[in-house]
Amino acid sequence: MKKTIAFVLFAALLISAVIPVNIFAEEPKDYADNLVAYWDFESSKPLNDKGTGSTEANTLTAQGNATYANGVATIGTTASDFFQINSQTGKDVGQSQALTLGFKVNLTYESTTANTFLISKTNGFSVFATTTSDKTGYELFWANDALHTNAICKYDIFGDTVLSYGQEYYIFIVVEAKVVTAGTPVNDITGYYSTDGQTFTAAETLENTTHAYVTGANRVCEDGYVFGSYANKANFYLGSSKKGASIKFDDVWYFNTAVSADSLSTIALHRMHGAGNTAADAPAYRGCQVSAVASGKFSTRFVGTVDSTAYAEVGFEITVTNYNGASGQMKVYDTNTVYSSIVGSTEVGGSVTYTAEDLGGTYIFALSVNNIPTDKAVEFLITPYYIAVGGTERVPGAEYTVTVFNGNVVSQTAN
Repeated sequence: MKKTIAFVLFAALLISAVIPVNIFAEEPKDYADNLVAYWDFESSKPLNDKGTGSTEANTLTAQGNATYANGVATIGTTASDFFQINSQTGKDVGQSQALTLGFKVNLTYESTTANTFLISKTNGFSVFATTTSDKTGYELFWANDALHTNAICKYDIFGDTVLSYGQEYYIFIVVEAKVVTAGTPVNDITGYYSTDGQTFTAAETLENTTHAYVTGANRVCEDGYVFGSYANKANFYLGSSKKGASIKFDDVWYFNTAVSADSLSTIALHRMHGAGNTAADAPAYRGCQVSAVASGKFSTRFVGTVDSTAYAEVGFEITVTNYNGASGQMKVYDTNTVYSSIVGSTEVGGSVTYTAEDLGGTYIFALSVNNIPTDKAVEFLITPYYIAVGGTERVPGAEYTVTVFNGNVVSQTAN
C-alpha cells in the first residue's frame, strides 16, 4: 500500500458521489498562515493547538471544573474554572497589528452576580458577557487592556443586540490597530455573529477605541498594535474569574490578522467533526468534514484510520439510508493510498492540520461525497474496511450512521 506525507482536503480527489456533481463557487481568501491557534477539543489530544500558522504548541490546560467531552469544552461558573496557556513568549497569541477571535459557543444562565469572561489575555484584552435585566439573554463586550471596569476601555460589540442563552453562536471579533494621534494607540473593532455558521450579521464598527488605560513602569503602549508588548508573556484564558453563566466551547480560532467577512462561513464550517471514536481498531471511522454551502450544495469527506500499510486495500462501504424518505444501494469506495496527515485546502480560509496520531491511528484514508443538496437531511451508513494482502474479502470495522444537513453535521452514532 502506498503512503504519502499529507492529504489536502478539498483538493484533487473527486470520487464519484451519491449525488450528481456540480461546480462550486469561488472560494474566499486563505488565512491558513494566520491561524496561529485553533482548539476543537476533538481527537485523542483534545486540548492540543491545531492552528496551521502556529509556531508554538499552545496546548491548553484545564483548571477546576473545566472539562471536555465529545468535541466540546465546558467551563463552570467559579473563579477557578478555566482553560489556559501559561507564560506565552509572544510569538503566537502575542502582540500583532490586528487579530481575529472566533468561537462557537453556547452560554447557560446561572446568575446576574458576575460577568462571564469568555476569552482574555492578561493586560491585553478580554471578551465578556453581561446578563440582561430580564435574564433571558446577554450582551457581549470587548475590553481593551482587559480593563472591563473602565468605561473608556469597555465596548458593546453588538450595540443593542441581545444574544440568547441556550443558543449556540458562531462569533468572530475583528480588531485592527490604527494611529490617529501619535502616542495614543487606538483600535477599530467589528463583531460578527451567526447561528448556522453560514450567514453572519455584522455590527457597526467601533472606531478609535482606547487601546490602553493603565500606565506605569514597563507599560508602554506602542502605536499600531492591538495591545502592548508588555502583555506578550501574559497568560491566555478561556473562561476566567467568577462567571454568571456556564460556557460550552465547540471551537476557538485565533488569527493574527483581520479576517474578511466573506471568509467567515468557510472558517466556521471548515473543520473535522470527530465521531468520538477513540478505539484502537483498524480500520476505524474517525469523523467527517463538511464544506461551506455553495450554490445550494455542499460536500462531506469521511475520514478513517488504519494501523499500518500492510493491506492490499482500504476504503468505505457507504449507503444512503435516508434522503427525503428514500434509501439507496450500498457502494464501495476503495483506495490503496494512505496518508500521515490531512490538511485543509490551501485555497480556503481557516484550514487545519490533523495528523493520523491526532485521530487515533497510524495512517489516514478519506473519501469525498460531493454536491449534497441542502433541502433535506441526508443519512449515511459508513463502514470502513480493509482487504488483507493476497486476500479478496473486505474485513469491516465498526459502522457509523452519520447525518448531515445544510452544511452541518447533525449526528454521528456508532451502530
